[in-house]
Amino acid sequence: MNQKLEEKHQKFRALLQSAIDEGLNVLGESVKQTIYYYVEKNSGLRREDISLHPKAFADALESIFGSVGATIIEDKILQILHEKIGLKYRRDENLTFSENVESAMKTYIKTHGVTI
Repeated sequence: MNQKLEEKHQKFRALLQSAIDEGLNVLGESVKQTIYYYVEKNSGLRREDISLHPKAFADALESIFGSVGATIIEDKILQILHEKIGLKYRRDENLTFSENVESAMKTYIKTHGVTI
């Protein structure tokens, strides 16, 4: 991977982590910290690594909140992420959370001058 592409990936991952923090903050700071604790304890996924493993994070959310609850939280995170990268978010029920993240990353990288 070339350096410029790697930099864009890192920037996107930072934006994703920020969106996850903000999305979980809707539930309150103590709930957010509890979710991070649960995810790490049960998935081995540290907070700073969540942006590298969105599927594992989505699976953990579903185990905590069930399918409907996880979807609501995932949608909030995706809305925030899309705002951060300057895109309009439209829910696509055919895509999983991790597929939506992957799609957003590809669009972000393309719109910021790096071809994939």
